[in-house]
Amino acid sequence: MAKQVMESRLADKVCLELTAVIKRKNRQDGRTEADIKLPPQVQQKIQSYHSATNEILRHFWSSFEPYKPEKNNRMIEGLKKQQEKLKDILVTVVSYDGDPERCKQTLMPVLQAVDRALESSKKRGKKKRV
Repeated sequence: MAKQVMESRLADKVCLELTAVIKRKNRQDGRTEADIKLPPQVQQKIQSYHSATNEILRHFWSSFEPYKPEKNNRMIEGLKKQQEKLKDILVTVVSYDGDPERCKQTLMPVLQAVDRALESSKKRGKKKRV
């Protein structure tokens, strides 16, 4: 069993304080929470992008070691297509007066994972040529 890092009450208190800070910041920007929220269809598009990208990453890494070149190459192409889809999503976010940087920040973990996967595939390609 993992050792507790902090007490539950303290964790709840910190969470509530952070939520209050975020809400205050939103009010200072002059926008309400309703103004910031994207329409459900845009949120769904972002969520679908995230899920699909995660699935491609999962298949990429499962074909990376042990190496299955055909599948791995298909997944590399899929990841590159996902990078292009991100541009479309950001255009959609902007068209609904959303913040594209905030959207990118939300997706940052998966974007970094895609970059890392593509870098690893390039390194593997260089090793094979040598």
